[in-house]
Amino acid sequence: MVNRKTYDSLDIVRWISALLVIIIHTNPFYKNEVLGFYITNVLAHIAVPLFFAISGFLFFRKITFQNGKIVRSSQNFTYLFRYVKHLIILYLGASVFYLLYKIPTWYSIGWWGLHALKDYIVSFFLSGSEYHLWYILASIYGIILFYILLSFIQFDMMKYFCVAGWVIECLQYSYSWIGIENIGVLNWLTSRFPVCFDAAFRAIPLMGVGVLCAVRP
Repeated sequence: MVNRKTYDSLDIVRWISALLVIIIHTNPFYKNEVLGFYITNVLAHIAVPLFFAISGFLFFRKITFQNGKIVRSSQNFTYLFRYVKHLIILYLGASVFYLLYKIPTWYSIGWWGLHALKDYIVSFFLSGSEYHLWYILASIYGIILFYILLSFIQFDMMKYFCVAGWVIECLQYSYSWIGIENIGVLNWLTSRFPVCFDAAFRAIPLMGVGVLCAVRP
């Protein structure tokens, strides 16, 4: 099973997840408040976790492990490099498309000059050149960080960090009413490095599910 190059069931799940992402951003059931809420804000939100988990599985199933850690080999590093390069190309291409679309709008409202350039550069690396592109940027940071961590920490130990990270993610967003948002360090991290936070506490824990399936088929 591990040596298979394609997984038809995962392809189906990814197509369905892509449709759910479209539903999240378009809310086609807005005329029915109850139906729209449960489909758009509940059901459709399984899409991103599934994408992260599938990405983790498809990437790490091709990585060689030994004693629960990633083998530090040129073959593993080369695969990481190619995977990240592919994501970077996608991110750059999408960023250029959105930038060409937004420049006339910025100019018309007077958002122009060095301050606008500085703001865009910061956003490009820390929050996403466009809001919808945060996923690709978080995937780039997440896969690199996870690869490095698994090179030094056994997955049996790393999975506990994944669980802890996901708890923090849920407390920060879904259960913010508990009061964790009042913790200064987390506020500072999420306000200044939002995608880095997403990579560490959202992407890695969900990719960990994929890693678990890859190393424990």
